[in-house]
Amino acid sequence: MPTHELIDAVYVALGGEPYEENLRITDFPKADGYRQRSRLATASVRYLQLMEALGRPPEQTEFGAKRYEWEWAGDLDGGWPEYKRAVEGTLNGASLSHGA
Repeated sequence: MPTHELIDAVYVALGGEPYEENLRITDFPKADGYRQRSRLATASVRYLQLMEALGRPPEQTEFGAKRYEWEWAGDLDGGWPEYKRAVEGTLNGASLSHGA
């Protein structure tokens, strides 16, 4: 799976949707939630690199999760499990569809 497709798939798995820039004016909280998800989707490449290097999924501290915003999920404790599922689920889906 090409990198941009992985990032797009993780973004969607996190609940991200395409949006127009004017959403930041008309509904800033919603737009900000999408921005936070977008940053995390981009960071999924790093997550997967760490997973490969460690031979297991990285912990929050190894990933540097505190560098990201988690308001879209309530907080880090609520968002981290959802993020892991999104990234690993996307990877598993790609592996299954790639082998088919």
